[in-house]
Amino acid sequence: MHEGRSILEGNAASVEEIGRARQNAKSLIGNVMYMQNLRRKIEEKNKLLRVVGAGAGAGAPAAVDISFLRNEWDSFTQKLQQHESHLEEQKDSLKAEIDKQVTAFTHKVDSFGSRWRELKPRGVQSGDPQLIISRLDDDARTLEDLLQEAGKFRQDYEHFSVEPPEFAALEELKRDIEATRQSWERYTGFTSSRDEFAARDWLSIRGKMYDFEDFLAEWGEKVKGTAAKDPVALVIVKELESYRKVMPMMRFLRGDGWDRAHWAQLFQIL
Repeated sequence: MHEGRSILEGNAASVEEIGRARQNAKSLIGNVMYMQNLRRKIEEKNKLLRVVGAGAGAGAPAAVDISFLRNEWDSFTQKLQQHESHLEEQKDSLKAEIDKQVTAFTHKVDSFGSRWRELKPRGVQSGDPQLIISRLDDDARTLEDLLQEAGKFRQDYEHFSVEPPEFAALEELKRDIEATRQSWERYTGFTSSRDEFAARDWLSIRGKMYDFEDFLAEWGEKVKGTAAKDPVALVIVKELESYRKVMPMMRFLRGDGWDRAHWAQLFQIL
C-alpha cells in the first residue's frame, strides 16, 4: 500500500508521466481482489484468535489489532477510485501550462523570423560568401532546434487528443532559409569551379577551351529558370553571359608559335 500510495499521490510533470501513472493505477486495480481476499483471511484468523483466546486463559495467543491497517486500506481504495479524476485535473493543469509555453515559443519564432528577414543575405554584395555560408549554417542550426521544439509540442497536443498548432511562420522560415542556403552553396560551388580555371596558365588551357565551354554549359543548366526569383543565381547567369560573349575571341588568342617578343607586344597593346 505504501508503494501504491506514492503512485496515487504523485503529481505528473508531463503527458508521458500521466500515461505511466494511469498504467500503474491499472496494475494496482488488478491486485485489489487479491488484497481483499488476503484481508478477509487475516480478519477470519484474527477472529479465530479472539475466540480461542477468550476460552484459553491468560497464556493463549492474543488477537492482532488491525484497525489501523483497515483504515489505511479503506483510504487507499478510495484514492484508487478517485485517481482517474485526479489525473484529469493534472492533465488540464498541464495543458494550460503547455498552452503558455506554446505562446512563449511563438514569440521566440517571431523574434527569430524578424532577425532573419533583417539580416538575410540578398545578393553577392552582402559580403564574403564563406562568412555568409557560416552564418547561414548557424541560422539552420537554430531553425532545427525550433523545429524539434515544435515537434515536441505537437506530440503533447496529440496526447491530449487536441488539434496541434500549425506553426505556419516556422514552416515559412524553414522554406526561406533552406532556399537561401542552397543558393549560396550553389554560388560557392560555381566560384570554386571558376577559380580552378583561373588558376591555370593560358598556355596549358588554350588548347582545351572545350573544358571551359563544358563549364559554361553545366552551370547554365544548373541556374536555368532560377534567375528571376534568385538574386544570387542572377549573378551567376550574368557572369556566364559575359564569358560566352568573349569565347569567340578566345580562339584568336591561342598564340601558336609565339615567342616572348610576340607576347610582350600583345600585352603592350592591351
